[in-house]
Amino acid sequence: MKNYEQNLEACFVCKKQIADNGWFCRLPQKTGEAAGVQAAEILLCSPSCAFRHFTNLENETTTHH
Repeated sequence: MKNYEQNLEACFVCKKQIADNGWFCRLPQKTGEAAGVQAAEILLCSPSCAFRHFTNLENETTTHH
């Protein structure tokens, strides 16, 4: 029997598990200010989660001004 290991990650918005390359949208996110710091990725599983993510970003930006 073969061992099928998948790298399961979760959608940033709905927390649904995402199998390898099963994401809808992948966004880099800077994790630090130092040069050479690797970017973490935000994975989104669907167009609706992408819409919710960008709507939340827009609301955060407008309320902090």
